[in-house]
Amino acid sequence: MRSRLAFIFRQSFKPHLITTGIASGLVAGYLFSKYKPIVHANTHANVIIGERIPTLPNYAMSEVAKHTTKESGYWLAYKDGVYDVSSFVENHPGGKQILKTAGKALESCWKIFTIHQIDHVYETLEQYRIGNLPEGEREANEKHQETVLDLFQYDPERVNANETFFIRSQRPFNAETKPNLLVSSFLTPVEKFYVRNHMHVPVVNINEFKLEIRNEKSSHSLSYDDLVDKYKSHTITSAVQCAGNRRAAMNNEHQGAALGTQWYVGAIGNARWTGIKLRDLLESFGLDKEGKHVQFWGLDCDTSQR
Repeated sequence: MRSRLAFIFRQSFKPHLITTGIASGLVAGYLFSKYKPIVHANTHANVIIGERIPTLPNYAMSEVAKHTTKESGYWLAYKDGVYDVSSFVENHPGGKQILKTAGKALESCWKIFTIHQIDHVYETLEQYRIGNLPEGEREANEKHQETVLDLFQYDPERVNANETFFIRSQRPFNAETKPNLLVSSFLTPVEKFYVRNHMHVPVVNINEFKLEIRNEKSSHSLSYDDLVDKYKSHTITSAVQCAGNRRAAMNNEHQGAALGTQWYVGAIGNARWTGIKLRDLLESFGLDKEGKHVQFWGLDCDTSQR
């Protein structure tokens, strides 16, 4: 189990510890939710997608499989439909992860990442429809999805989550705190803190965990015990907010303006955080003056990107 920090050399890097208040932000969120109706993102699908369209040509999966590069175009299949998503790649909210499905059927991917199974995703995909699969190939794709490993099988059980959160997706699990709970206390309780995931929740063995710190010149590794025993611990009170908070409100004004998880006002929380300073960590290896930027890789990232 390894997390990683990567440094980009430019100018001297001096991280600072910043403490921010949240009271005004929570009050504003409360007033907004009180005086304007909450419009929640769809959690079910009404859009018909991937059904056979007799006026379109047929393309076999063997033909779809040839379209996996920028030069050939990026094709994929879903149910009976064939799609050319070449012009959508740069706009995909998940970045170039979509390229992993190029030349393939989406059933296996969407079985795992059920965040895609909502109307606005279906509507977007259907815009790129170019044809149909021949008879029988849809059934073969659906049978294959039954053999795919479920990455989310070890996610924690979330009891009574609907009482605390507006759930935006199950796989990965994304949920925002209900506004009345946000303003019920200055500090947001752990069990009521909003949840933002891009992947499955990693299973961490604390005895095997390693934090890697490296740049172009050196590499260092620390265990959990190293972090606890060798560095001074600090506690701060600080707000954390998802960059996409209130995305749904933006779409209320301009439909389709903001793609991605449709948060309302609850992807925010305030808490006391305890840990070591990044500055102390960098100084201990003489790295505090060698870089300007730090890139973080967590255990919950797509491992192919690490």
